[in-house]
Amino acid sequence: MADRSAINAPVRTNRFEVELEMPGGSVPGWRRVDLPGQETRTTTYREGPDPEYEFELTGNETEGADLVMERGAKQGERMLWDWHEKARQGKLDEARKQIAVKVFDSTGNNPLLRFEFRKAWPKRYEPPTLDAQAGNIGTETLVITYDRRRRVK
Repeated sequence: MADRSAINAPVRTNRFEVELEMPGGSVPGWRRVDLPGQETRTTTYREGPDPEYEFELTGNETEGADLVMERGAKQGERMLWDWHEKARQGKLDEARKQIAVKVFDSTGNNPLLRFEFRKAWPKRYEPPTLDAQAGNIGTETLVITYDRRRRVK
């Protein structure tokens, strides 16, 4: 029987996986993923002539932020650069990919959350920051926009 305290515990975010359809398979090694939030626009409504009481109602638009993904740069690998280049050149049919981000339990075997992004493409590529004194790992960052998203789990 499952431990009840584990079932109701908050999800830890250090075990995750990104499924990204690329030539040659999925792209491993992501260091950080900032999942986008979303916000529903509101409109104000005033009942009667009394300006003191104003109510907020949901609008008809919900907008979301971009997906941001950071990965360690690898020698000789241009996959992320080339993906952004396709988008920059206007080849969106080739650049659009499906992305899924899965968050796992502490064992790394059971997915607890899954977010899917359809027709996603990189609108910004950031190469590694170079700093001779820091000694940090060089990372590539992609800012991804998408047509649709959903939370499956």
